[in-house]
Amino acid sequence: MGTNNEWNARGFRVYGTDGYGIADFDNYADFEPDWHRYVIPVGQYYTGNFNYLAFLNDDDTAPHGESRYRNVIVYEQGQEGEMRGTVVTVR
Repeated sequence: MGTNNEWNARGFRVYGTDGYGIADFDNYADFEPDWHRYVIPVGQYYTGNFNYLAFLNDDDTAPHGESRYRNVIVYEQGQEGEMRGTVVTVR
């Protein structure tokens, strides 16, 4: 997951062998092929205005990479509720 600015350095990697992005959440290998829930507090890593939120899939060995997302929730700063950040369930 990343923003429209500087994906290689500022995106969040949850799975894979490429060294791109922030690897603090790169643990999906422990859960595959089951669904896994991520809460990523994006504002703890960087702030600012962004036009896009992107989910990327890169498969260098074969053009058959597959990613699935469900129940994606994006929270704004200061929004009431128990969770803050971006909630993504990945499989």
